[in-house]
Amino acid sequence: MISKMLSLPEDVSRTASFQYIKHNPLHELEKPYRLNKFTPPDGLAMTNIEFETHSDVGLTDLRGYEDSLDLERDAFKFINYPSAVEPENIGESLQTYCEESIQLIKDQLNPDRVICYEVLYRHAEAKTAESKNKNSAPITMVHIDHTTEGGKFRIKHHLTNEEISEYDNGSWRWRIVNIWRPLCPVVQTFPLAFLDPKTVANPDVVDTDQVGPHYSGEISYLKHSKDHRWYWLSNQTTDEVITFVCFDTHPPSSALNCAPHASFVIQDAPEDAIPRESIELRFIVITKL
Repeated sequence: MISKMLSLPEDVSRTASFQYIKHNPLHELEKPYRLNKFTPPDGLAMTNIEFETHSDVGLTDLRGYEDSLDLERDAFKFINYPSAVEPENIGESLQTYCEESIQLIKDQLNPDRVICYEVLYRHAEAKTAESKNKNSAPITMVHIDHTTEGGKFRIKHHLTNEEISEYDNGSWRWRIVNIWRPLCPVVQTFPLAFLDPKTVANPDVVDTDQVGPHYSGEISYLKHSKDHRWYWLSNQTTDEVITFVCFDTHPPSSALNCAPHASFVIQDAPEDAIPRESIELRFIVITKL
């Protein structure tokens, strides 16, 4: 029996559809891959993976249970953390916002070093080529941002040789932690949902090469399982952030300690719902063991 989170509700508050990676016998011979934002050479497909939609997946609303989550144990946590920077001014005051977010990570994880390496804006209406240059659309495929090897490679990509020599000696815990904040007043479209990592078995996780024009790494997509338990926060406001772990060299148990996640469509959203807009900061978090 796969263990579940402690002290969280079990009731399903709604159902939704998610895209899971489809099983393909080819992957026993050829590693799954996706090419992003460039034209492949002749004869090479953009990807050798497919996704399948699973409908009526149960979701549990954590509204009222936010404090039951523990970032160390559960790999994600909803936190009420208002910013001194107004949402419309974050782009101009990014340094201040980044410093606030670093302080949140320090409060939660007590690390020795925190480095912000990427800032990502997402908008539910980012469909045109022009808009995608500025905003990425919400992702509905169930995924973990990094694999075990991919996370190490990503961190080393952003450290100097001197920093790698200092921190890559077995005496330091490396994590990648993201902080996601809505920039709209209330999330009414494409909220972010998370899988309890303790309900994910190793065969559910499919490591996939993600090849881009400027950086190539690995991402994990998930196969569907009836054991998966999904959580979300209804009516999330711009004062409420999601902090979640995407990579960890020293998980607190042998279980997966990264948070699989995806966005989903709210079928009964009001017709005049404000399109979801968000900012996500990605951090390298280093802690002495």
